[in-house]
Amino acid sequence: MNKIIPYDENLNKSNGAIISVDGDIHYIQNSHEIYAKNYCNGKDYNKLRYIKNCSSDLLFDEFQDSYSFHGERKDINEWSGSQLTSKQLELYKKWLKKYSRYYKDSSSLDFMILFLEFDKVESMKKHMITTSSKIPHIRFYNYYLMDWEIVQLPKVIYHEDSSTFEFLDNRLIDLYHSSSNDSEALEEIQEIKKKVKKSNIPYFFK
Repeated sequence: MNKIIPYDENLNKSNGAIISVDGDIHYIQNSHEIYAKNYCNGKDYNKLRYIKNCSSDLLFDEFQDSYSFHGERKDINEWSGSQLTSKQLELYKKWLKKYSRYYKDSSSLDFMILFLEFDKVESMKKHMITTSSKIPHIRFYNYYLMDWEIVQLPKVIYHEDSSTFEFLDNRLIDLYHSSSNDSEALEEIQEIKKKVKKSNIPYFFK
C-alpha cells in the first residue's frame, strides 16, 4: 500500500502511537507493549485465562454474573477480546509458542510490526518510527522531511508447508517496483532538505 502518512503535529505531545496498515494513528496511553498485548490478546485475557483454569466456584459464579456467561468453565474463550482476525490469531498463537521466550513482553508488539505491518511511533525522548514497510520513504515521506528517525525492520511471513516464520530482506521484496518508487521518494526528500529552509518544509508535505 503506497499510502503516505499525513504529518501529525500532535504526535510531538503524545506518549507515542501505533499506526495501522491503513494509516490510522492510534495514540497509546501507557506503553506500546501494553497496547499491542491488549490488541492481540484482548484486555481481559489474563483474567479470563485465570478464571478458566482456577478451581474457585465463587470466582466462576461472579464471572458468570458479570459477563452474562451461561456456559461451563471449559467454554471460556480467553481470546474473545482479541482484535485479530481468526487467521491472524491462529498465527499469533504459533508466534508466541516459538518466540515469546526470547521477546518476552514485547512479543505482541513484534508480531504487530513484523508480521501485521503496523508501525511503532516513539515521541517522548526521541522522534522515531519503527516499521517493516518495504517503502518507508513513501509511507513516511513527511516524517523524513521533519528529521524523524525511521528504523526499517525485516518483514516476516509464515510458510504453511513447513510451519516456519521467515524474516525477509526488505530489499528483495518486489524489488523493482518498490525499490524504484521508494528511491525516487528518497531523492525528493534529500533534494528538498538540501534546498529548503526548515521553516518552509511543511509546504512540501504530501
